[in-house]
Amino acid sequence: MENIKGIFNISGMGDDYEESCQIMLQAGFEWLENNKTKTEKLKTETWELLCRLRSGEAKELYNEITQSVEDCTGAMAQAVLGHLWYISVNGIEKWKSEAKKRR
Repeated sequence: MENIKGIFNISGMGDDYEESCQIMLQAGFEWLENNKTKTEKLKTETWELLCRLRSGEAKELYNEITQSVEDCTGAMAQAVLGHLWYISVNGIEKWKSEAKKRR
């Protein structure tokens, strides 16, 4: 599995806070990659549902990322979910390309 940790600074906070976001991003990316059918369903239902955790797939992904770290705030989860949404819709290569532009 590709390691995408550290490609993009998610929180702008640094230290442990950012490290937790990076761990969550990697966990979510791996979930997306390992659950292609569920990822496709999330895309067709719209990611607004993901933010409200209304579907089973959304709940699974949310649990995957939030349980990958000891402490997780709602802001951290939403920031990571935004990146995961972009990856799921546009692909990892486009996300990496956009991340490089913002460095």
